[in-house]
Amino acid sequence: MLLAILHLNFSINWLSRIKAITDKLISEGKKVIVIEVSRNDNTYSFASPINREDINCKWITLFGDIPLQSINPYKMSREIYTVLEKFIPDVVISSAIAFPTGSTSVRWCRNRRKISIIMDDSRVADVPRPFYVNLIKRHIYSNINAMFVPAESHLESYKFWGIKEEKIFYGTNVTDIAKFEEASRRIRMGIDKPNIKGIPTNGSYFLGIGRQIRKKNWKSLIEAYILYRKIVKENYLDLLLVGEGNESDELMRIANNHKLDGIHFHKFCSPESVSYYYTSAAALILPSFYGETWGNVVTEAMASSLPVIVSNNCGCASSLVKENINGWQFNPTDVEDLAKKLINFTDLSPAARIEMGRMSNIICKKWSLEYLAENISLAVKKCMSDNRNYRHPIDYFILFIWRGRFNLAE
Repeated sequence: MLLAILHLNFSINWLSRIKAITDKLISEGKKVIVIEVSRNDNTYSFASPINREDINCKWITLFGDIPLQSINPYKMSREIYTVLEKFIPDVVISSAIAFPTGSTSVRWCRNRRKISIIMDDSRVADVPRPFYVNLIKRHIYSNINAMFVPAESHLESYKFWGIKEEKIFYGTNVTDIAKFEEASRRIRMGIDKPNIKGIPTNGSYFLGIGRQIRKKNWKSLIEAYILYRKIVKENYLDLLLVGEGNESDELMRIANNHKLDGIHFHKFCSPESVSYYYTSAAALILPSFYGETWGNVVTEAMASSLPVIVSNNCGCASSLVKENINGWQFNPTDVEDLAKKLINFTDLSPAARIEMGRMSNIICKKWSLEYLAENISLAVKKCMSDNRNYRHPIDYFILFIWRGRFNLAE
């Protein structure tokens, strides 16, 4: 059996996920090829180059280092279809149908009567969609054999799009838990020293890490922190924001206008260095108010034994944040609510903070690379006897035309 794993770009967290999946499938006697559209994704230009040689199977990059954002979707689709025709995999595991990768893979699988598995993490609430887009999604999803989503928190969205619950599997946004645990352990023991200037090592700051764009809602965090500082005069925690984006200058301006000495900004570090931030922080805060389909930094921070304070709009919140156990959820549009959470955390004893971090580490262990790999293997086995024809004649025409609706240039 030959399986193809298809995605736009395997950067950031995806390399470890792909390795776990391919190692599992190969151990079961299956053959695997990995297909990515481009090595270059401007969205994550800060990321270090990844070593594809770590993956023990054939790796194909269709457009080399040409930026994803500059590739025409129809040209992308043609190249994807051509490479699938060349190898004729029995199963195609692909990224979302909102992109040419997903839509093309479903079309190819139906034309060739092969198994189609889609991985996605969006929810109905994350992106406003016209009625016709939801209708198109239902038609396309009726032609897939299995759907991978992050967690049970996403179940109702995919049932809304017509996917039966027994066809939905979990683990799309898993994290290399063991890697972050080990990195944190080495830092705490003094084996590895922080190589980033200006990081306190005594857990004296709240940490916000991510792209500084509108949906991340960093403005509300700064406003909540300003309110927090008006109330907490002594023994307060600083705020460190790590990231870059089109709101960076504005965020710095807001902070400077209030002349607080406790707000700091660092540019993105490499993924290899991010553990220094997690390990030296007091708690992670993710204040996103829409479109945060999961929140990988939350899982990473929890693997590093860090308490978390997370917006209830984030996809991971209901799965990962247990009230008063490893942190709190909050309303991202309510600055006072967030400020109260900052005060509540500051009032905790050192022992209580450590216990929250310990519970974070326990809670996140489920969302490991092994969890995803095992579920991929299970999904493939369950799909082998499925119907592989088009479910309705109109689906052929929809898939022939549809190339996704997300503009990669945005």
